[in-house]
Amino acid sequence: MPTSDGKIRCLALHGGGIRGIIPAVVLKKIETITGKRIWELFDAVCGTSTGGIIAAALTKPMPLTANEVLNLYLQRGPEIFSASWWHRVKSLGNNTGPKYDGEGLKRVLAETFGGTKLESALVPTFMPAYAIEKRAPIFFKSWVPVGSGRLLSDVCAATSAGPTYFPPASVAGDWYCDGGVINNNPALSGVIEACMKYGVHTKDCLVLSIGTGTHQDPILQSKAKGWGNLGWVQPLIDIFMDGVSDLTHYQMLDLMPAENYLALQTTLSDENASMDATNPQNLAVLLGKAQELVDSNSGRLLAFCDRLKG
Repeated sequence: MPTSDGKIRCLALHGGGIRGIIPAVVLKKIETITGKRIWELFDAVCGTSTGGIIAAALTKPMPLTANEVLNLYLQRGPEIFSASWWHRVKSLGNNTGPKYDGEGLKRVLAETFGGTKLESALVPTFMPAYAIEKRAPIFFKSWVPVGSGRLLSDVCAATSAGPTYFPPASVAGDWYCDGGVINNNPALSGVIEACMKYGVHTKDCLVLSIGTGTHQDPILQSKAKGWGNLGWVQPLIDIFMDGVSDLTHYQMLDLMPAENYLALQTTLSDENASMDATNPQNLAVLLGKAQELVDSNSGRLLAFCDRLKG
């Protein structure tokens, strides 16, 4: 249901692994302010990687609340980012294989989504991924049924199969890696898809984009000049995920009327920017950064929530 002034409401959730705690806290606040569930407040929901998991959990039949999603990350994050002893041995500490075997992630996704299919989403929902054999970006759209249906657990595994972290994931026989490699901030894609689905102009969209924290510590030339393949792997992952997200944000600023676009993002230091640090100390820092983000944008959030309710 559009807003009272006819705007189609779009939610975009960025990728970032365990840092999905940050958008979960923001969404919990929105549900508290409005007294409504996320699926009732938006006409289109898109998410990449960890954002895709959150999007799917909030829009599936019998959807989770934002608080339940938050607890999922806090309680089962260590299980998601885990690997067997044998996997750690044969991958030689992440040098000859992904850091995690993906079994923990599969288990959590299977228990969260069961046999639910993407097509059953309560509102139009989509998640990007990259088809590695086809060498092509793919958008999994709930409103475009394909074949016998796509299990939400498989689609979520595909959009969150981060290179070097998890092995590629299969959906209906095709293999995918993390959508963050091409679309870590899906706000622009979300607006385009919403415009096509609802037959509206971009000026007729109301967009909320929530990040998972951006890494601001500099890459020092004195260190980078000596890096080879191994040295550049992790910095490159940070660069393309943050860089793609920042580029999308700049494009959204040019495309959208300022009053119709709210982007919420925070900054993280080296020690807290990891996508897989699930120790209690880091989880506490992420919760604190998320609360700071909510508190520093309280007025903007209240005004935006008034428009969401219509």
